[in-house]
Amino acid sequence: MMLWPLSGLGIENFPTWAVALILAVEVGVRLAVLGFIPENRRPQTAMAWLIAIFFIPALALPLFLLIGSAKLSARRQRRQARINEEVLKATRGMDLSDQLRDLDEQLGGTAALNRNLGPSCAGRKQHRPDLRL
Repeated sequence: MMLWPLSGLGIENFPTWAVALILAVEVGVRLAVLGFIPENRRPQTAMAWLIAIFFIPALALPLFLLIGSAKLSARRQRRQARINEEVLKATRGMDLSDQLRDLDEQLGGTAALNRNLGPSCAGRKQHRPDLRL
């Protein structure tokens, strides 16, 4: 019995139950990563990890476990919150939404949303922006 994903690895001498167990684990891991990897990632990043794990799982899965975390450390979150506040302070008087609304209503609304939501909502209390144009 020669199975493609395991061919050339000397698996022909393994008992049938061991081969079935290895294949079940491999399929299970691939199905599990389909639900786990895309969470909180850009689609391109998730797709790259999924493709790598599907085609070279022995290399990509350990790499993903080592460097693939989508969560920021507490130190990085605090730093990002400070940067966001500094950007908001520095640009508080720069309300471009009115100027842009004169050019294009949708562009003005987009600028207002961007200003109200800020560079990142992490670490800030969220409020409902005024969406009236």
